[in-house]
Order: sequence, then structure tokens, then C-alpha cells
Amino acid sequence: TGLIADHLELAGSTNRVRQYLLRAGNEAAARYANEEAIGYFNRALKLTGDTDLHGRYELLLAREQAYSFTGDRPAQEGDLVALESLVATLGDREKQAETALLRADYALKTSDHQGSLQAAQRAVAIALEIGDLDQEAKGRIMWGRIILPQGNLQGAESQFNKALSLARSANSQRLVGNAIYFLGIVAFMRYETQSAVRFISESLAQHRKTSDRYGELNDLNLLGNIHRQEKDFTQGLKYYKAALALSREIGDRLSEGLLLNNIGGLFREIGILKEAQQNFRQALAIHRQIRNINFVNASLWGLGFCACFLEGRYWEAISYVEDGLALAREKHLREEEAAFLLLLGDTKIGLQKWS
Repeated sequence: TGLIADHLELAGSTNRVRQYLLRAGNEAAARYANEEAIGYFNRALKLTGDTDLHGRYELLLAREQAYSFTGDRPAQEGDLVALESLVATLGDREKQAETALLRADYALKTSDHQGSLQAAQRAVAIALEIGDLDQEAKGRIMWGRIILPQGNLQGAESQFNKALSLARSANSQRLVGNAIYFLGIVAFMRYETQSAVRFISESLAQHRKTSDRYGELNDLNLLGNIHRQEKDFTQGLKYYKAALALSREIGDRLSEGLLLNNIGGLFREIGILKEAQQNFRQALAIHRQIRNINFVNASLWGLGFCACFLEGRYWEAISYVEDGLALAREKHLREEEAAFLLLLGDTKIGLQKWS
């Protein structure tokens, strides 16, 4: 498709070129060749006039999602602002709900939890107004995702169950799989291992059936978490590595960083600190590059622990811990602050003995 667009561009057929470039970009995105997709979308946008609001919306929507996968947050934010401006002009309520969900997802990935929740609730309100079951299900999944880490398991479970019912009514098999996956997370957080495995096995089958590689990646990661929680480290590492390979295959930088943290944490728990340190370092570089503050502190804590207990590099450990402590205080993360203070105490005791 891309070659056809190249030939048409040489022939000067602008409208047909734009159509083929969009198709080529979508095909590249479908196989998770995100940088290639962005290149096609860039070329198509140059051929799309400012007055073609629907055409620009379609292209910006596709490019924003590609940027989301690559972790280019400034570029993603630029496209998101442009999309919000377009839907305000168009007055299209369905597109406004869609854009609100994009804003919720972006805000969650950049640690703006309040902004994320407000955007998700706005998307649900619009979906209810226009009777869009699919968008409402997506909005409720997002809503549950936002409140779940805050410890509101009952509220999140309620949102996921509503989303599951809506997805089944809308016959959206991919959303069915997503809702079941998040119900599995709720069970995992309650230490209900058998229920969690049952949910995730079902969602994994659903995601593979619908060729949802991102959903499959999340399922594999959660299975790794479940086995690690049960102290079955061999199986946990197997699932983590499978998910890590898939994250790299589809170009999902956020998940890649998360999985490197998880693998580092597993190696730390079984005392293989050099392997843990290597994974934490890779994770930290990715999280900083894509501005994913949510997981920076997990990497910093792991690196501080390894520096302190692996090699007795106490000053290096203190540097990691103080960076994490400052970030925890800035974001009012009290549990993380406590964890860093405890590690700082251990590090300073070690430094005092070494001195």
C-alpha cells in the first residue's frame, strides 16, 4: 500500500495518495510497526487541508495512538490537544466521548489521576447521553482502572462488572476480554488466587481469539504476578519474559519498562541482585524517557536496594533513594515515602559501619 502511495504521489493524485497513506499507516499500526505508521500519518496530514476536519480527526486519532505506544508523550499531547479542538468545532458527541477517553488514558499514564478520573467520567456521561454502549463500557473500564490503585476494590469491581455487561450487550468481544482481565486484577489484589487464574485464563483466550496482542501481553504479565505472589518464581519469570518479548515486538515502551521492573523485583526477591540491578536500570531509563512517573520510583527503590546490599555502594544507594523520596513527597505517595525512608535508614547504617 505504501508503494502505491509513492507512485500516486509522483503522479500528483493528492486525494488518492492521502487515502493510500492512511491505509498504509493503519496497516503498519495493526502490526505494531508504530514508527512506520507515524511516518505515513505525517505524510497524509501534510496532504489534508485545514478545512477537512473529519479527515484531520481520523489521521490525528491514528497518530495519537501510535505515539501512545512509542511513549512520545509531548507529541501525543500535541495530537490530543488538536483532537480536542477539532471535536469542539465539530460538535460530534461520539467523537467527544472518544477524545475524553484518550485524555483519561494519557492523564493516567502521566500520573494525573484526578484529571484522568474527570475525563473518564465525562466520557461515560456522554456515552449515556447518546446511548453508546461500546463507549460507556470503555469509559467504565477506564474509571475502574483509575480508582483501583487507590485501594477502592469494590468500586473498581462494580465498574468492571458494568463494563462486562455492556460489552456483551454490544457484542464487543475485545472489550469482554478487557473487562474480564480487570476483574482478574481485583481477584489478584484480594489474594483470591484461583479466581484470579480463572479470570485471566478466560481473558487470555479471549484476547488471543480477537488477536489483541496488547491484551495478551497484560494477561501474561498478570499470570507472572500471580505465580510470583505464590512463590513459584520459575513460572513467574517464564510469564514475565514472554510478556517482555511481546512488549518489544509490538513496540509498547510503557509495558516494556513495567515488565523490566517486575523481572528486577523477582530477581531481588530470590537474591540474584546483579540480574535485578540490570533490569531496574533498563526500566528506569525507559520510564524517564517516556515520562512515566508512576513506575520511576519502583526502579529507583530497586536500584537503591541493590546498590546497598549487593556491593555496599552506599553513596550511590543514597542518591537513588533521595531521588525517589523527593518524588514520593512531591506526589504525596505516603506508602512509597515510608519505603524509601526505611531503605535510607538501612543505607545510612551500612555506611556508618563501613566508615
